[in-house]
Amino acid sequence: NPDPLQRMVGDVAASAPLLAASAVHPAAGAAVAGGSGAEVTYRDAKAHGATDEQAEDAALWALPLNVEIALIPGGRILDEVVPGPRGAPLKIARDYANRAAASAAMTGGMRVGDNIAARATFDPHRDAFDNADRSALSGAIRVETAGQ
Repeated sequence: NPDPLQRMVGDVAASAPLLAASAVHPAAGAAVAGGSGAEVTYRDAKAHGATDEQAEDAALWALPLNVEIALIPGGRILDEVVPGPRGAPLKIARDYANRAAASAAMTGGMRVGDNIAARATFDPHRDAFDNADRSALSGAIRVETAGQ
């Protein structure tokens, strides 16, 4: 089992297809994110002892949840909460923080969707927020995919 840092590095490296698809169109990025999330759900199900059928069911549950979460616009999260800064350096930092917050919300939300799918199909004791914090942190680090 890789340690959290190795998983995070793997998550960042795995974001290349999502980044490329998002550059084409936000819906393309959402489709890639949904498919990628469903694949993660399938592997997670198998790692937790699910049958092939249960793992496929979990992936099918996760796919539309992840696509919908990826389509939620969130690039201006902080603008809704905190007044904007003045000056170019602060604006750059704020834009970066907005993208990080949006990406964290998306990846954390996708983890919650995956957990709901797992609970519905093969792991009735799975908490909906299991590892959502780690997923959100990973999303905040790979801000290049947020707000596309």
